[in-house]
Amino acid sequence: MALTDKLKSAAGAAKDKITGALTPAKLEKARIEIIEDPGANAAVSAAGKKTVTVQFNPSEYTIERRVRHARRNPIGGNGTPEQRQVPAGDAARLTVALYFDTITDLHSLGLSDAKKALTGGKAGLKSLAVDQFWRASNKNPAEAAAALMQLVKFASKSHQPPQVNFLWGALDFIGKVESASAQYTMFSPAGVPVRAKVTLVIVGEEREKVQQARQMQPESPDRTKERTLAQGDQLWMIAGQEYDDPAQWKVIAEANGILNPRKLERAAVLKVPSIK
Repeated sequence: MALTDKLKSAAGAAKDKITGALTPAKLEKARIEIIEDPGANAAVSAAGKKTVTVQFNPSEYTIERRVRHARRNPIGGNGTPEQRQVPAGDAARLTVALYFDTITDLHSLGLSDAKKALTGGKAGLKSLAVDQFWRASNKNPAEAAAALMQLVKFASKSHQPPQVNFLWGALDFIGKVESASAQYTMFSPAGVPVRAKVTLVIVGEEREKVQQARQMQPESPDRTKERTLAQGDQLWMIAGQEYDDPAQWKVIAEANGILNPRKLERAAVLKVPSIK
């Protein structure tokens, strides 16, 4: 009897665990936090923060990163891949499309939400309507689109477009809106837009990567380098590679005490100082 009870208890616990894992969670809405004066202290920034909750979660978003390439042109020879340098990296670009619709917004409605609304009477249905039809902050798609289009405008205090944070699940992207475009695809008989698509391009970086970059201690580009002299290398060749100016070979010669650049020891390690 005791063994049967233990087996039933274990089976019930396993069932509850599986049910809890399979029960759909309430979908988290993506949101955009707008900070008009990011240079202010934390208290002021928090007080001046505006939050726009999207109506529909985006179906996808794109994060693009690029670096700028520079080419060192060889003197009297053909270019090779290793002669390309990356002097700097550009900020990342987040591209996301947001949809607004006053006709219906039931795409993110879960079974638990519907059950709660039906069993909650009028109050439950009212809560469902407010949440699903999104009447809290913007009355129609045109107003929602206009509010997001303002993110490229200069703020009166900072004389810069406001800083924005796009937050959705694990994504926390901070930056400024580079471009915003609104497309209206459905209208009421009076010509009022009832459906809109707003595409935002935010230039910035994920907050986690920003914090990691602040903790990094990169080496200074002004530090003296060392180069091993290969077979056939000349000082003017190294100067052309390092300084983009073969005429600066005298700087390397002076740093290494070389009186006759024609008489160089093979495989010698040379100091290549920075030119300020």
